[in-house]
Amino acid sequence: MLPARWFLGLTSLVLFLFLAVAPTGNVEAQTGGNQLGAGDRVRIIVFGEAELSGEFGLDSEGTFSMPLIGTVDSDGLTPRELEESIATLFRDGFLKNPRISIEVLNYRPFYILGHVNDPGAYPYRAGMTILNAATVAGGFTSRANTQKIEVTRGGAGEPRVMAPDTIVQPGDIIRVVSSDRRPFYILGEVNNPGAYPYRAGMTILNAAIVAGGFTSRANEQQIEVTRGGAGEPRVMAPDTIVQQGDIIRVKERFF
Repeated sequence: MLPARWFLGLTSLVLFLFLAVAPTGNVEAQTGGNQLGAGDRVRIIVFGEAELSGEFGLDSEGTFSMPLIGTVDSDGLTPRELEESIATLFRDGFLKNPRISIEVLNYRPFYILGHVNDPGAYPYRAGMTILNAATVAGGFTSRANTQKIEVTRGGAGEPRVMAPDTIVQPGDIIRVVSSDRRPFYILGEVNNPGAYPYRAGMTILNAAIVAGGFTSRANEQQIEVTRGGAGEPRVMAPDTIVQQGDIIRVKERFF
């Protein structure tokens, strides 16, 4: 039997080797996976070379300037890739074995446009989804198509339709398009007649509730509906499903 101290030593060695080869992809994806671009700001540390270290902002071309090596093109690179690029530049006649560390201080904002209540530019936060972004922008409007959200990744290239749980990236342009749902109209003996946003599955009774309810003079058995806003009106029951563009007229009851 192995002595206890040998067993403990062997266990520690196995644990060390396991940790040494354990996958780090998730950490990399969370800390260094986003591509850099114009407007980002980074802190670069050249170990042992304080005068070469500092904070740098990326210009409109995604470049910045460092001592000795001059202009550095970082556009489209991840922080880890930029570390390697800078190390290569310093290694070319300036430093023998440069070690570089990069921390992203600020990513460029994302933009959310279209059918949200407060469209515009907002600060990027790691891990936020399109749904989170819409919430920050005041939420979707009543006409928003939440299943057809177009995203231009990093603000360049062709937009693609993405799901609301998609993770936002720095510089994304998010466009919430219209659902093309026409409002319905409810007139006559309701407390607040007018146009209201259409919602799938709502009945005439639901529509009346949205409009403040029936008045005391309403004839709930004499409700005329012009389907889609065109054609001849027909009397329909309160449990009839409303369609887009319907014109609902609640008639007056005569005693």
